[in-house]
Amino acid sequence: MGRDSLILSIVIPYYNTKKYTDELLDVLAPQVNDNVEVILIDDGSPDEYSTKHDWVKVLWQRNHGVSAARNLGLSKARGDYVAFVDSDDLVAEDYIEKIIKATEGKPDYIEMSWRSLNTNEYFYRVSEYEYLENPSVCTRCFKRSFIGNVRFNEDKDAGEDEDFTRHLDISQGKRGFVGKYLYFYRTEVTDSGVKRYKRGLKRTKQIVYYYPEITEDMIDLVGEVKKLDQKHEVYIMTDRNELRELEKYARVITPQGIWAHEARGQKTPLIKVIKPPRKTQVIIYIDTTNKYDGMTTWMYNFCMTMRKYYDIEIVHECLPINQINRLRSIVRVEQNNKSKAFSCDTLLMMRISAEVPENIYYKQMFQMVHCVKQNGFEVKRPWEQCVFVSKTAQQSWGTDKGYVIYNLGSYTAPTRSLLLVSTTRVNSVDKGNQDERMLKLAQQLKRYQIPFIWIYFSEAKLTGAPAEMVRMDPIEDVRDFVRKANFLVQLSDNEASCYSIQEAYYYDIPILAVDMPVLHEFGFRNWENGLILPKDMNFNCRDLFAVLDRDGEDMWSGNEFMPRRKTVEAWRKLLGDTTPTHDYKPGNMVKVKVITEYKDMELGELITKGKVLSMWEERAEYLESIDLVKIVED
Repeated sequence: MGRDSLILSIVIPYYNTKKYTDELLDVLAPQVNDNVEVILIDDGSPDEYSTKHDWVKVLWQRNHGVSAARNLGLSKARGDYVAFVDSDDLVAEDYIEKIIKATEGKPDYIEMSWRSLNTNEYFYRVSEYEYLENPSVCTRCFKRSFIGNVRFNEDKDAGEDEDFTRHLDISQGKRGFVGKYLYFYRTEVTDSGVKRYKRGLKRTKQIVYYYPEITEDMIDLVGEVKKLDQKHEVYIMTDRNELRELEKYARVITPQGIWAHEARGQKTPLIKVIKPPRKTQVIIYIDTTNKYDGMTTWMYNFCMTMRKYYDIEIVHECLPINQINRLRSIVRVEQNNKSKAFSCDTLLMMRISAEVPENIYYKQMFQMVHCVKQNGFEVKRPWEQCVFVSKTAQQSWGTDKGYVIYNLGSYTAPTRSLLLVSTTRVNSVDKGNQDERMLKLAQQLKRYQIPFIWIYFSEAKLTGAPAEMVRMDPIEDVRDFVRKANFLVQLSDNEASCYSIQEAYYYDIPILAVDMPVLHEFGFRNWENGLILPKDMNFNCRDLFAVLDRDGEDMWSGNEFMPRRKTVEAWRKLLGDTTPTHDYKPGNMVKVKVITEYKDMELGELITKGKVLSMWEERAEYLESIDLVKIVED
């Protein structure tokens, strides 16, 4: 490969697609010979690309985009012909052989047949009479002398293929072709540039004009389109065009169905305008959850505290209506709409089993780990992207990587009353022998003739509970009960973290618990912060009064775990410094008219066609997107 001139240079712009690129190079490896060079441009990937193949020339540049990467490759290419291959696509096993064979006729460019990988959804076969319709440079190979000084537009971060081939004016060149499928698009790539472009997450936008006909007196349109072409991709739909110069700066096509970020010219139903993504600073994603549980408490407490510093949105698949309404009172809550894009600086995934939705784009992502390791559970993200709610949770997964940030709560000055309070799930297998211990503790209190009322919040009733134990339905916020209790009682021994214990900490309420690792991690001091009870509940119940009669000092004053300020600081360090817009106004309602009868899951009733009703703006936008309602003016 020491010759000054080669037959073919293959340029591969690369960014963070190692798995796919390794596969591509393995396909090219048996084909590479002395007539070929392969140049890979790493466009500032977080992990610099390396390969086992020593015939690949790897060049690195700061992240400037695919156009700059291809231009660098062009400047280094020595081949008579240049081919471009995207790093997440594949080529045929005789890709190089077929292209070199096609160069024998010395064409200015070569078109090749292509199809989507693993599916037959997209394909195009070229022939002597079938020319490529798509503008992609990847399905063409160009004579380097024909390219000349033309380069990819680095001001565009999408549509650069169309721009390049248009400015080459390939209609003036000699054409060659390969009828066999040589190029394979990997259409299932989740965060591909094409998908980001269509979602409106690129600087470059697709602008579509429609005019039934374009006449010579519309000459001002040329200057307008020429200016747009510097940054955006422009399509012009018309049945008749008298201004041929437009074809230098736009793709002129016959009227047809097409999507656009912006529609111009005359109105037509042929153009489907894609709404720009809603952008925010933090998105919390959760698929679904129970009517009452710790995850929704986590979200509520997090949003209550951190909304001061960040714009936060919760995206869900199906939350219970009570949780939706509770959360909507403080942050934007929206059911996931697959046809809509969401964009954020940081994505927080609530469940370790959930996949990141394809329509949520982010700069950084963290996986919340709310549980200790259990059989059948698996964390799908790298440990470095995980936020554990306690060291106990982290260590149970056998790692010391990631972040440990304790749950947030809201501090309120404590008050006291003669109550025992528990918030837990009885009849639940993951709580160990909790139910048995609760009954034994109640029996022990009665044996010592200590009057008590024990309120326990649970959807299920504790079988065999005495009259002093009062079951109440779970509610979203139990803090008013906790801060008036003598003791918060938590007798499970299988907790990664525990909101009721932490809320007791905030209110300086003593705790009754059995020995469990997370209790020590929280800095629990026996006799000072409460009592660690024996698991058989056989103890002197009058010891409870010794705890209650302590001198009234703040029991957690010396504990480094609980200061709420440190938890907030940990989150701010992880999420970064931003300036929220605070554009969300709770209670923003709009009127809608029902255009299709449907069963409303939030209202729990059948909504008839023609009915006009008020609903949350985000809900209205979602139902309008699936053609159930239409937002109307007041």
